[in-house]
Amino acid sequence: MQLQIEKEIVGESLNVTLTGAFDMEAVPAFRKTVEGDVGHWQRVVIDLSDVDFMDSSGLQELVRLQDQARDLGWEMELAQPSVAVRRLFELTGLQTHFTLRD
Repeated sequence: MQLQIEKEIVGESLNVTLTGAFDMEAVPAFRKTVEGDVGHWQRVVIDLSDVDFMDSSGLQELVRLQDQARDLGWEMELAQPSVAVRRLFELTGLQTHFTLRD
């Protein structure tokens, strides 16, 4: 299933909900969505509860965004990672790289 991206800006928070497969094909649209409003928010929350597949490209994009957030002083939180996403974090050891919220 192609990745569907919904965003909502609430005050200084960008909330992004992803549904479907977060893979190499989806990365450009995700990046455009998130970076299109850079400078207008201080916090980003990515809801991963409906991501049924994520490959290394999606994971790499989240790492890149997390590093950018740290550099710019933003807060970044990954909300409700699906079982598939949580498993990828565990396999790579990257769950400690992110703030995860159930």
